[in-house]
Amino acid sequence: RLGTLPDRSAPRVVTWNARWLRVPHSDRATRKRSFIQAQAAQGAICLLQETHWWAGDAALWGGLFPQSTVVHSLAREGPGRGPQGGVAIVVPSQWEVLSTRELVPSCALEVSVRRTGTFGRGIRLQSLYFGPSRRDDDVDAYVTAAPADPGQDTPLYAGGDLNLSLEAPRDHDETAAGQRLLHHWAARMSQPLDGVGHTRRGRVR
Repeated sequence: RLGTLPDRSAPRVVTWNARWLRVPHSDRATRKRSFIQAQAAQGAICLLQETHWWAGDAALWGGLFPQSTVVHSLAREGPGRGPQGGVAIVVPSQWEVLSTRELVPSCALEVSVRRTGTFGRGIRLQSLYFGPSRRDDDVDAYVTAAPADPGQDTPLYAGGDLNLSLEAPRDHDETAAGQRLLHHWAARMSQPLDGVGHTRRGRVR
């Protein structure tokens, strides 16, 4: 969970590793969809991770959030040939999508938005997922794909499942990956937000 220093124009952002959004009519999927819809109805931009969407899934789910724009990066093939990762951003109607960028396929997606009906400076949001089996490679690809643009002052908000601890890294590799991310965000005037409570509660039932 990351964000720029507080300002009055800051959006409400929800980030969630939804862990499989495939079969839309299951009870579990219905509860997840209802949660996302409720957040979007309140004007929150939702950053989703581990959607596991193939192209057909993305087309189906993209139509299930009325009055919202759904931007996605499809899952990649995992070790067992099933879908791995996949990220999406659900942008409610209070925000206009200006541009999108797939920074790292299946792992890092960026949208630029501004409040609907305004002509001021926009903001950038990123949904990130660095899977444990390829975390370090994904972090490197993300940092390389999203260089700081000279003179760019667009606020950046990023959120996701990093599969590492920035506050208390557990080994050298995690420390190195965390430092790369922190330096990357610091160059964009963004800093980690303080965590509140647990970031994982197990499977939704």
